[in-house]
Amino acid sequence: MRVQSEELTLLAFDPPHMGIPQGAAYSAKVYGPDGRFVEFFLDVQEGIVSQAGFLTDIPFVGVLCASFWCQSALGADLKTVRALSPRNILARFPSGFPAPVATAELCVKTGREAVKAAEEQKS
Repeated sequence: MRVQSEELTLLAFDPPHMGIPQGAAYSAKVYGPDGRFVEFFLDVQEGIVSQAGFLTDIPFVGVLCASFWCQSALGADLKTVRALSPRNILARFPSGFPAPVATAELCVKTGREAVKAAEEQKS
């Protein structure tokens, strides 16, 4: 579901998933080529993401992309979360918004690493 332009600023400055959720047992932190990072934290119950949070030092689009990734991951099984693509994140932005492709790619890469951590500890 696309976010309306007016909502972007609110989401960027009051992101619902920013921070480390209590009980998050799995995480991954990945740096982009510019030295900036995205870190995801997951709590997984019976193979389903029950909590997701993030930290990033990428302003505005980084916060938005990470928030959108967390929203997509919540309530999904690990296979579905692993299959998320930058397109899933970019589809949330309003039409005409300059697509932050590199940031969406970094979020997806980080998310896959967090899922991998959860899968490795579960096996």
